[in-house]
Amino acid sequence: WGHGVEGETCCMCSQRSGMKVLLFAAGDYSTRYGSHTAAWYCDQVCEVQCHFRGGHKFGCYDEQHLIMMSDKYGYNAGYQILHWNHYGDIC
Repeated sequence: WGHGVEGETCCMCSQRSGMKVLLFAAGDYSTRYGSHTAAWYCDQVCEVQCHFRGGHKFGCYDEQHLIMMSDKYGYNAGYQILHWNHYGDIC
Protein backbone atom coordinates (compact mmCIF):
# COMPACT_ATOMS: atom_id res chain seq x y z
CA TRP A 1 0.00 0.00 0.00
CA GLY A 2 0.95 3.59 0.00
CA HIS A 3 1.49 3.61 -3.78
CA GLY A 4 -1.73 5.43 -4.69
CA VAL A 5 -1.96 8.90 -6.09
CA GLU A 6 -3.98 11.40 -4.08
CA GLY A 7 -7.49 11.67 -5.45
CA GLU A 8 -7.50 8.25 -7.10
CA THR A 9 -10.30 5.81 -6.41
CA CYS A 10 -10.27 2.06 -7.00
CA CYS A 11 -13.29 0.04 -8.14
CA MET A 12 -13.32 -3.20 -6.16
CA CYS A 13 -15.38 -6.25 -7.11
CA SER A 14 -16.42 -9.43 -5.37
CA GLN A 15 -16.96 -12.88 -6.79
CA ARG A 16 -17.84 -16.11 -4.98
CA SER A 17 -15.41 -18.96 -5.58
CA GLY A 18 -16.33 -22.06 -3.64
CA MET A 19 -16.34 -21.18 0.05
CA LYS A 20 -14.43 -17.93 -0.46
CA VAL A 21 -15.25 -14.49 -1.74
CA LEU A 22 -12.61 -13.12 -4.10
CA LEU A 23 -11.99 -9.37 -3.97
CA PHE A 24 -10.30 -7.76 -6.97
CA ALA A 25 -9.92 -4.45 -8.76
CA ALA A 26 -11.70 -3.58 -11.99
CA GLY A 27 -10.48 -0.03 -12.45
CA ASP A 28 -8.50 2.84 -11.04
CA TYR A 29 -9.96 6.32 -11.51
CA SER A 30 -8.46 9.75 -11.05
CA THR A 31 -9.68 13.32 -11.18
CA ARG A 32 -9.12 13.51 -14.94
CA TYR A 33 -12.89 13.39 -15.52
CA GLY A 34 -13.40 17.14 -15.34
CA SER A 35 -15.52 18.55 -12.56
CA HIS A 36 -16.48 15.16 -11.13
CA THR A 37 -14.42 13.42 -8.48
CA ALA A 38 -12.80 10.05 -9.04
CA ALA A 39 -15.17 8.59 -6.43
CA TRP A 40 -18.20 9.91 -8.33
CA TYR A 41 -16.97 8.47 -11.62
CA CYS A 42 -16.09 5.14 -10.02
CA ASP A 43 -19.54 4.92 -8.48
CA GLN A 44 -21.10 5.42 -11.95
CA VAL A 45 -19.14 2.69 -13.75
CA CYS A 46 -17.93 0.20 -11.15
CA GLU A 47 -20.84 -2.26 -11.30
CA VAL A 48 -20.53 -2.54 -15.09
CA GLN A 49 -16.75 -2.97 -14.89
CA CYS A 50 -17.18 -5.73 -12.31
CA HIS A 51 -19.87 -7.41 -14.42
CA PHE A 52 -17.41 -7.58 -17.35
CA ARG A 53 -15.03 -9.50 -15.05
CA GLY A 54 -17.67 -11.87 -13.66
CA GLY A 55 -18.20 -10.10 -10.35
CA HIS A 56 -20.30 -7.52 -8.59
CA LYS A 57 -19.43 -4.11 -7.22
CA PHE A 58 -17.90 -4.36 -3.76
CA GLY A 59 -17.21 -0.64 -3.52
CA CYS A 60 -15.12 2.34 -4.57
CA TYR A 61 -12.14 2.95 -2.31
CA ASP A 62 -9.43 5.57 -2.03
CA GLU A 63 -5.93 4.54 -0.86
CA GLN A 64 -6.70 4.94 2.85
CA HIS A 65 -9.87 2.87 2.56
CA LEU A 66 -8.02 0.17 0.57
CA ILE A 67 -5.68 -0.17 3.53
CA MET A 68 -8.65 -0.47 5.90
CA MET A 69 -10.31 -3.00 3.58
CA SER A 70 -7.12 -5.05 3.45
CA ASP A 71 -6.87 -5.02 7.25
CA LYS A 72 -10.50 -6.13 7.56
CA TYR A 73 -10.62 -8.83 4.87
CA GLY A 74 -6.99 -9.73 4.16
CA TYR A 75 -6.67 -12.15 7.06
CA ASN A 76 -10.26 -13.43 6.98
CA ALA A 77 -10.36 -17.06 5.79
CA GLY A 78 -13.62 -16.39 3.92
CA TYR A 79 -12.02 -13.78 1.65
CA GLN A 80 -9.08 -13.63 -0.73
CA ILE A 81 -7.76 -10.32 -2.07
CA LEU A 82 -6.25 -10.67 -5.53
CA HIS A 83 -3.26 -8.42 -6.24
CA TRP A 84 -2.44 -7.20 -9.75
CA ASN A 85 1.28 -7.23 -10.43
CA HIS A 86 2.77 -7.79 -7.01
CA TYR A 87 1.69 -8.03 -3.39
CA GLY A 88 0.38 -4.73 -2.13
CA ASP A 89 -0.75 -3.63 -5.60
CA ILE A 90 -4.50 -4.17 -5.64
CA CYS A 91 -5.35 -1.35 -7.99
